[in-house]
Amino acid sequence: MRNRIYIFCLLVLMACIDPLDYSTEREEKLLVVEGFITTEPGPHTVTISLSARYGSFADGIIQRVRSAQVNVRDSDGLITEMNEVQNGIYQTPASFQAFPGKSYSLQIITQGGKRYFSLPEQAVSAIPIDTLFATYKRLPSSNPANFVSGAEIWTRFKDPSEERNYYMWQANGTYIINTHPENYFDRNTFAPAPKDCCATCWIEETYNNGVSILSDFNLDGNTVNWPVAFIEDDGGRFMEKYLVNVKQQSLTKEAYQFLNLLNNQLGISGNIFDPPPATIRGNILSIDDPDESTIGYFRVSDISNYSIYVERSVLEEHQKERVINDDCQILRNSSIFPPSYWE
Repeated sequence: MRNRIYIFCLLVLMACIDPLDYSTEREEKLLVVEGFITTEPGPHTVTISLSARYGSFADGIIQRVRSAQVNVRDSDGLITEMNEVQNGIYQTPASFQAFPGKSYSLQIITQGGKRYFSLPEQAVSAIPIDTLFATYKRLPSSNPANFVSGAEIWTRFKDPSEERNYYMWQANGTYIINTHPENYFDRNTFAPAPKDCCATCWIEETYNNGVSILSDFNLDGNTVNWPVAFIEDDGGRFMEKYLVNVKQQSLTKEAYQFLNLLNNQLGISGNIFDPPPATIRGNILSIDDPDESTIGYFRVSDISNYSIYVERSVLEEHQKERVINDDCQILRNSSIFPPSYWE
């Protein structure tokens, strides 16, 4: 009798459980805009794509937006068309450049007729760099025999008083690398196969140390020394001198706030109490649906450039020199001809 009661109760419980619905709604795609313009000559690039909302089953899937009408409109009403040079990648003419004091807006019409625009961004005049200087830096390491070191690049400039300023920095560099093509051996036969060329190349690279930004909230009116790039000694960059160019760029308050939120999100350590990554609202809006979410920020910057040569003697310690038994032209972004600006 007791067994019959158990079976009856189990049947009642099973009848009360709704079947799991595996059906899903069509995944919402978010428009993603990546790009900016500056006061330097173009071409300037904007990439447009569609991405699934964070946390969805399709998260991470990106689809480029092709055949859109894309243009830049300035505060005088002048419209500059952008051409699609690759799938979803649009560029201004090479002659196009922004002008300090003017405002610019990006306008997009997709192939399906959806319309988007960015809120106007002003090209705020950049504060000039007074000088750059380099110091040696060794990163903390638990293994003294295996450490990361290199040159930290600092900018020095005078922040104007009684006005709010926002800064962003990007850096690129050029260096000489020496290889040994005479020691090349054939990887198929494992026999020596010396090459006649080439032992010396110049390599150009863009240095990516994350988003480097600053507000003068606590620095107003002061002379500022600020680290803007770290050039790692990888055993090849400092065989001889290293030329670094720093672009000190102006930001609007809104662009700074967006980039600062982005920096904070990228800096999440992964602790279980951290908030999950979320969509940061930028300045891209839908004309047809103001409530539609988008990703990205179209910014405009004026630029102050400054370059210095970092001598090998700046480094207090040197990493083991790279030995490359091959033509130096196999290296990425290498050339046997020095760039026109090299001295």
